[in-house]
Amino acid sequence: MSQLKSTGKVAGWGLIAFTVLWLTTVIRLDHSAIAESNIQDSWQSLGVDALSNNLFSSLGVLHTQPPGLNLIYAFDLAITPNSHIALTILYFLFAAISIYVVSDVLLRFGLPRKWAGAAALLYALLPATVIYSLWPFTTTACAFFGATAIWGISYLRTHQLFGVVVTSISAFALVMTRASFTVPFLIAWLVVVALLVLRNAKQTRKAISLAIIGVFALSGIAIQFHYTSEFGIPTMSSWSGENLAKALTYSGARTVTPAAVERLKNDPCALQMLDAWQNGKLRTWDVKQFDSLSECAKLSTPALKGVASWDDPVKVNSRQDNFNYARRLVLSKQWSSIAIAVVRERPSQLFKMALSSGSGPRDSSLGVFLSPAEDYPGVTAIRDKNLVAQPLGLLSLLFAPAMVFLLMVAIAMATFGKAYRLRRNPVFWFATGLIGYQILVSVLFEYGENMRFQAEIAPLLVIVGFIGLWSPSSRQVSELDPSDVMNKA
Repeated sequence: MSQLKSTGKVAGWGLIAFTVLWLTTVIRLDHSAIAESNIQDSWQSLGVDALSNNLFSSLGVLHTQPPGLNLIYAFDLAITPNSHIALTILYFLFAAISIYVVSDVLLRFGLPRKWAGAAALLYALLPATVIYSLWPFTTTACAFFGATAIWGISYLRTHQLFGVVVTSISAFALVMTRASFTVPFLIAWLVVVALLVLRNAKQTRKAISLAIIGVFALSGIAIQFHYTSEFGIPTMSSWSGENLAKALTYSGARTVTPAAVERLKNDPCALQMLDAWQNGKLRTWDVKQFDSLSECAKLSTPALKGVASWDDPVKVNSRQDNFNYARRLVLSKQWSSIAIAVVRERPSQLFKMALSSGSGPRDSSLGVFLSPAEDYPGVTAIRDKNLVAQPLGLLSLLFAPAMVFLLMVAIAMATFGKAYRLRRNPVFWFATGLIGYQILVSVLFEYGENMRFQAEIAPLLVIVGFIGLWSPSSRQVSELDPSDVMNKA
């Protein structure tokens, strides 16, 4: 409890700033309407009826997304179905706890209290922190789970069971919430945590910790097995091919080689799709255009399951298309075939998309990722109600490039400098690995929404940025032992 109070004081200005900015924004919004729209109309949601009246059967046929976001929506609908206050409070807590965690991780790392407090305040003042916390989607949830995943790592040496539980749950929650965090990511994360436990823990604690890690690893594998065996997809989203096809199209990086066409020669529907796609006559996620192609219309729709989320093309009690409709799975799998063939024969187009564009590198996938997170079209209505979004626009513009630069400084210090403790501290390398993974996946396989994905790792960017800023000037980097950090902080 004393440690909770101590870190709370350090993070205090950040928490106060966030609360004030959040309140001054939410009172200017009809947040209940925003939540209702997300739950009922967003492509990723199964809709109010399915989540209220047929939750488990609907989740059993969900193929477009991992189940995490829909479970969050179902929780809200079970408690506050009309006002959506539960969802509002939950996302406020996601952001507020992330601010606290930023301070606590840096304190445990060995940074001075003022530095940890400044880091919390920086994250609180970022317009995207408030804006995304008022848009109940995956962004703020992923930021929270990513922050707590690193928070758990920071406790492994001093409170091992707590650290193992927190980091295992958080890594699992990331995979359950965003399809870009795949089961191999989860397994790799948990394997390294297990190795740290085996190296440092006492025998009895090793057994309990490894059992906890094993439960989450097997749970992730089991859920992925369901998606693969039931829907024939290698991740927890059938949209992977469509996402990649959209990215190649809108980035201008698409290059279809004769070898790619040859690869699809035994798939008449894929060949028709490829031709229509190249001629601008086929959009991703468009079943009507797909069925207008004679060869694709011949493909059969999977059998009905007696569940509206699978059987019906429109959500119940809504005019909104049901993007989890069984016919859309057929469409999505064909898009995956095309995207894989096109990329396999010219992988360099992914790097072209990542690093360049027709108008220069700023509009490349990486450039979009490093741009202000609140420029995402889906949150501009909320941004317009945020009183500091424009005054702090320069902060948003500089934030990601500056934090990535400072991360590179820290990596250089750890690799080539005398930063002995930095080099051996798992917190730094786990955070760096998660950031690197998210950036790599985003810039190579996504385009146009990457500023939103930056916000998913903003707490981690603050953590590594402040470590990179502090490490060159502090002798503590090479002198402190990780087990002594909290005593020195």
